[in-house]
Amino acid sequence: MDINRLLFFNPRLIIIGCLRPSVQFELLKKANRFPIISFYLFQNIALGWLAEPLYWLQKILYKKPKNMPDPIFIIGAWRSGTTYLHTEIVKATKAATIKNTFSCCPQAALIFKELFRKFIPSYKNRFFDWVPLLAEGPQELDIALMRLSCEHPPTSIGLGKSLSKDLERWYKWKATLDFKKKLKLLLEWAWIHDGLPGKVFINKAPAFTTRVDLLLELFPNSKFIYIERKYDHVKSIEKSIKSFNKEFGFIPYLGNAEKDAKFTRSFILDKWQIMKNLIPKDNLIEVTYEDLIKTPKETIDNIKTFTGVSVI
Repeated sequence: MDINRLLFFNPRLIIIGCLRPSVQFELLKKANRFPIISFYLFQNIALGWLAEPLYWLQKILYKKPKNMPDPIFIIGAWRSGTTYLHTEIVKATKAATIKNTFSCCPQAALIFKELFRKFIPSYKNRFFDWVPLLAEGPQELDIALMRLSCEHPPTSIGLGKSLSKDLERWYKWKATLDFKKKLKLLLEWAWIHDGLPGKVFINKAPAFTTRVDLLLELFPNSKFIYIERKYDHVKSIEKSIKSFNKEFGFIPYLGNAEKDAKFTRSFILDKWQIMKNLIPKDNLIEVTYEDLIKTPKETIDNIKTFTGVSVI
């Protein structure tokens, strides 16, 4: 039996993943209009319920890892080159990271690790941009965390709400102990899934650009790679708001995407100037998307040195 045909796998299902039932109920509570259930969203809901018993079993079977290093986080506004940078630096350093075989269903990814690696397919692109969607390719922390919680952005896009207003809420939000536990658990499971002694642990987390304080509270010695895009950034954010809602949202987006994109970018850049002061100087490197494109080898080599991996 071909499991890909059985589950109707395509990039959308891999990206949207399997939400825990508790997250599904929270999203319904947050929704202000009746949701539209697409075929892929239905699969997501069903698989989330099927995976729920495995979440509790996995918590029993897999304890806190002993050899997990301090994480390195790639941050910066969405569409500023974080995905490209994440892919290239993981390749250059052979780092452990959150992968699509883990992110699609972290609540069962350790139990079914070999099964997921065998059956989850790769694609030439993610259908909304030129970036390949590889089964063993890196995926961002924000996407993986959405399986366990809907408290952080960009959940608002799926609900058809303003991303910039959600960022304002997120910035002021007093994170609960439950959220912190889930965040830490997810990263520990990701390390168990992909980590080995001697590896560095690099994860992309754009949503946490304005909440560096949460990452530092859990991992005080973590390092940060910040990337900023100077040109055509607002247009790119606007496009992503529309396309992500169209593909993954269960409530249509009715706002002004151009204004939302402008406020999103300005809010992140403004709050970053505050957040960066929390990071020890030696634990932060800042780069631009334009430098990454113009001088990729030099930029990646500088970041590689920063991570502690020697440049050959």
